[in-house]
Amino acid sequence: MSQLNFFFSKKDIQEKVLSIIASQEAEVFKGYFFDTELPVPIRSIEELGEFDRLVLWLRNDFKEPRCSVKGRGEIEGKYLFDYLYDPIIEIDNITVSNNLMAPGRIFYKSGWIKNEELRKKHKDWANKIYRLFDKSTLKVNKTWRVSKSVEEWIDKGGEIELGRGGMVLNKEKKSDITTCIQYASADSLAQNIHKSVMWNKE
Repeated sequence: MSQLNFFFSKKDIQEKVLSIIASQEAEVFKGYFFDTELPVPIRSIEELGEFDRLVLWLRNDFKEPRCSVKGRGEIEGKYLFDYLYDPIIEIDNITVSNNLMAPGRIFYKSGWIKNEELRKKHKDWANKIYRLFDKSTLKVNKTWRVSKSVEEWIDKGGEIELGRGGMVLNKEKKSDITTCIQYASADSLAQNIHKSVMWNKE
């Protein structure tokens, strides 16, 4: 499982999604529960509009974008993609309430797709999408990213929440952000040292 949490402006997210559409590497579906097994992908910023979740389907020669899971209970009659066995990535949008921003995220599972070639292709593509969302951001801890525009929004009085009920960071708490970055850097350094030690042992 891989997940990256992010704080982006609406424009930030639109630009990234449009770049994914323009790459023609994936179909982009708006929502998570669909009325048909064969949902219709979006093709433009106008179709994107406001959204809670997107599902990206890697284009490939082995599987068509067909929902393979049927909803139960409250979502009976709906269809879903299978995040274990389908070549997909999920994007959850950020939310803002009372000047407090809750994070969005990208999420995917890798290693479960049965076709070996597709499994590798999905993993490589997922890493590419991860880098797209990671690029040119402030790294707050290992899995939290803040865009430049949101940094500026914080300076104007906005606040971000590291998960529901988590630490709230704002203009007055910039030292907390620095502390998070230092912990992330120290953790990364420790991991690199550990890898180096294991390599030397081999």
